[in-house]
Formats: sequence, structure tokens, C-alpha cells
Amino acid sequence: MKKYDLVISHGAQSGLVLGLMRRLCGINAPPHIIIDIGCFNGGRNREYELAPIRFAARSISGVVYHSAVQEGYYRRYLPFLKTRFIPFGVDTEFFFPENIEKGSYVLSVGYVKRDYVTLLEAWAGLQRGKTTLKIVGIKKGILRGIPDGVELSGMVPVNEFKKMVAGAKFIILPLPFYKYSYGQMTLLQSMAMAKAVIITRTPSTEDYILDGKSALFVEPYNVDDMKNKIEFLLNNPLLIAELETGARNTVMQKFNEKNMAENIYKFVKEILSC
Repeated sequence: MKKYDLVISHGAQSGLVLGLMRRLCGINAPPHIIIDIGCFNGGRNREYELAPIRFAARSISGVVYHSAVQEGYYRRYLPFLKTRFIPFGVDTEFFFPENIEKGSYVLSVGYVKRDYVTLLEAWAGLQRGKTTLKIVGIKKGILRGIPDGVELSGMVPVNEFKKMVAGAKFIILPLPFYKYSYGQMTLLQSMAMAKAVIITRTPSTEDYILDGKSALFVEPYNVDDMKNKIEFLLNNPLLIAELETGARNTVMQKFNEKNMAENIYKFVKEILSC
């Protein structure tokens, strides 16, 4: 530890283990920052779980988080921590609009923290014509009750993923409801590629979306709302075009890696000057 001026942990799982070791060994330097990509202990507040977290967190110099809702958790259960909300950002030079003709499918992506039950039930009941639903990240046999017009594939290389995003009519990201950060990476990558997105309204997505301007929200676990929004986009290509423009502009202005890096750098400078 003495070889370094600063330690940054990406994720609370590894960060808290290091924090615990530092406390037990009486090591206070160098400063230690955690980029809390979810939330400490999944945002749970059971006291027997919080006690070791509080002990380990006393050695932490600062916490960066990507969803504003997490501030309430830190203030209530870890009020001694110095924290900073810094929106997530993506690489807009790698994820960019590609000149690929759109296919006859919509795309959904992800293998954890996805509400495919709601999406598949909605898909089974809508008028979609020849449009198919492709789900990337889930192998066959994982989901049950798969209706007609749904194709499943496991994980794919990132360049293949980009081609699939570029060729989709639009993107659907059905999310379960949690009060911490998740889902922004796929959302912002799709937006950076100028894709219209239907996404569940959760505390983690409300920081990033202006409903009807940069994406469309659906209410959590609401099959009818999901069905209606999908049908609405399928029948409104002009709205798809408007959302595509709004999505790319939003990422270019706000949610890019450059902005995220500059804000993390400012926070690091504050920690080092303490």
C-alpha cells in the first residue's frame, strides 16, 4: 500500500474487503475511493449486515455512485462517508450510429436484473406483424413460456452486439425495481448509437431519461403499459426518429466518458487535498 498515492476500487464487494483488511491492520494511507456501481450490500439495511460494513467503511475516503437515489442510503446508514453522485458515461467514439439498414426485429439485452417475464407476456399479446423480438444474453432453457416471434441467444462479442443494436428497430430494456444503480450501461450504449429505447422507470433510470424526448418509460411490472408502448413505437416511425436524435444528443452532452472522468478526477483531487 505504501507504494501508491491513491487506491480506487470498482465495486463495493472488493472495496469493502480491502476496507476491512485496512481497518484490521491499522492502515490509514493511502486514501481509498470506492466506485459503488450498485450499492453497499445491495442497499439492504439489516443491522447484522450493516455492522461489519460500517466497520470497514471507516477506512474509506470517498464513494462515487451513479444513481442519485443511493444518497439516502449513505446519509442514513453511513453518514460519515464523503460521497459524490457522478452520472455514468459511455465511450461515444466506440458506440456511435452505424449506417446499417434496420432489420425486422427489436432487441433486448442483458442476463441479470432484467424483467423478461413482463416483456414476454406483453410480447405475446401485441400486434407486431412480422417483427420479431431478439433477446441477447439469455440461453435457451433459462426462460419459460416463450411466445412465438422470440429469438434467444447467449452472450455475444461486443462488435456483434453493436451490429445487432444498429440493425434493430428499437431497444427494449425491461428492468426489475431496485433502489440502486443498474442498467445504465446498456441504456447509454444504445442511446449513444442513436437508438430509440423503451425502458422501465426505476430510480436508477430516472437520472438519465427525459420521457418522450430521449427514451420512453414503462411502469415497473406493467404488462399493459409495456405492450402499449411497443405497439406505439412499431406504428410511429417518426417518433422513433425523434427519440434516436434525442438519445444521441443526450449522451453527447451529458452521459459520456469524458464528463464522467472529469467529475471523478475532481472528486479525487478533493479527497487528496483533505
